[in-house]
Amino acid sequence: MTWPRPTSVLLYSTLLVTAGLIVLAKLNGQPLLAVGAVVLLAIILLASAIIPEYLTAILFFLLAIMLDLAPLQVVLSGFASTALWLVFGGLVIGVAVARSGLGERVARTLAARSFGYFSLNRE
Repeated sequence: MTWPRPTSVLLYSTLLVTAGLIVLAKLNGQPLLAVGAVVLLAIILLASAIIPEYLTAILFFLLAIMLDLAPLQVVLSGFASTALWLVFGGLVIGVAVARSGLGERVARTLAARSFGYFSLNRE
């Protein structure tokens, strides 16, 4: 008999507890319990990295919208911030520089021009 991996046990138990809390919250009319369960699920999934982070974010938004935890405008209001798009643009540029090899070429060029010195003080 093979035992399941600890990560899959953690994932399934987290999903089961979250589903139970959400059902309990909906039956008792306590919306904050459902919000807490969805946030707890997101925190556990992000901290353990059982599934990729982008899937955790999509799952969080999907649950928040599908369970009607807040109005749609409130759930998606963070995307109206200019700071979010600035960070997102920087991440896209960073991935492009890493994948194209531009970062390595710039590093090699700067290293060749440093003449073996690694500090600004050339004494």
